[in-house]
Amino acid sequence: MLDKKRRQKTHLSDDETRNNPQTNGKIERWFQEYRRHRWWFDSAYAFVEWYNNRVHGALDLEYFETPNEAFIRKMRCENTLGMFFKWCEKEVSL
Repeated sequence: MLDKKRRQKTHLSDDETRNNPQTNGKIERWFQEYRRHRWWFDSAYAFVEWYNNRVHGALDLEYFETPNEAFIRKMRCENTLGMFFKWCEKEVSL
């Protein structure tokens, strides 16, 4: 019965993806890139900005998609709407 319910799931919870080999490989790849390029940047934040806003080969190359764009594209609608409202509040308060 439990296996049947597990197969019917369409979305994996955080607990099921945390130690997944693919997830671990992505983290290892990120640190490999950080060690390779960190000398070009003044801070880790500058590296993260560069890394997330460059075209990435594993994403949609037809549209030159960056990791930031892929993150927003894959985000649930309600989260995107929440980000929009936060942005609006920030703009109005300026």
